[in-house]
Amino acid sequence: MKFVLRNANINDIEGLAVCYCNCMLDTYQSIIPSEALEEINIQKAVKKFRNEFVEQIADSDKSIFIIENEDRSITGFSIAGAAKTRSAKTLGDGEIFLLHVDPEHQGYGLGKALMLANARWLISRGLFTGGVWVHEANDIGIRFCEDLGARINGKKRKSKNNYTHNLVAMCWEDFSQVAQLEAEVPNWGGYER
Repeated sequence: MKFVLRNANINDIEGLAVCYCNCMLDTYQSIIPSEALEEINIQKAVKKFRNEFVEQIADSDKSIFIIENEDRSITGFSIAGAAKTRSAKTLGDGEIFLLHVDPEHQGYGLGKALMLANARWLISRGLFTGGVWVHEANDIGIRFCEDLGARINGKKRKSKNNYTHNLVAMCWEDFSQVAQLEAEVPNWGGYER
């Protein structure tokens, strides 16, 4: 199977929404209540990604990356940029707002490739430290970050849809640690566009 990592554009909104819903439902099915899972749907996700692109236009420090397979289906994505004011004290300069890989495409190094792209993007914007908020019950997400050199640097509670999420801050003291992981990312090659 071949994959390509690239910057997302507005034509990717529906594909991003589908990937987001698949990933959220898979990741959180045993973590958050079913009522909260029922709130996740394509219509809301499309609106979310439209807003992400509007924000990206206004914020030169924000980037959206996607990975697509040879069928041009989005199999993973990430959104990164300058840490939001409230998060910056805990995370550092940069923040990975979202990073998901479709469950059917895990194990190919896609998450590492997205992290490599995020780290390089953030460094290019002068954002050398940072992290990501991960649900404390998302053991796979926490282990993924730890395997890439992140450490827990704080916790917070966030309420949404009548449910409280307990989150941990997975932080890197220097994104160059991640930006140098090229050997761990597969050389996929490309495909004819």
